[in-house]
Amino acid sequence: MKKSYKAYRNSNYFNRDNYPDEPVTTEEIREEKMTDRNGKEKEKLVAYFHGYDQGLVLNDTRCQVFEKITGSENPADWRGVTIKIFFDPSIKFGSETKGGMGIRPATKTRRKAHRPVKSQEAKSDDEEEIPY
Repeated sequence: MKKSYKAYRNSNYFNRDNYPDEPVTTEEIREEKMTDRNGKEKEKLVAYFHGYDQGLVLNDTRCQVFEKITGSENPADWRGVTIKIFFDPSIKFGSETKGGMGIRPATKTRRKAHRPVKSQEAKSDDEEEIPY
């Protein structure tokens, strides 16, 4: 079940009520025309991900994260990048703190830590030594 009833609204873009919990990999970056709150039409970048119909609108901060991950400011180079999308309640919209969507590099799974090998002094007399 989704996090909120609002997530069941039809939306072309991920938002605070409807975003994946697992890391996602970019399939393509598109330019799309959008209308801002003043009614002015602007072109924005939108990232689309493998396995999802919704996209994520890329503001300047999100673009900077992609640039940092890839080392490239060219959106064409951001295809195939795996990220984690999250909701950050501290994001400001204008002067108001409303919260918003953030992204970060997806973390890799950690390897299990190696157990320390017993030193010769710590072995008991009845332990058999195993040659490696």
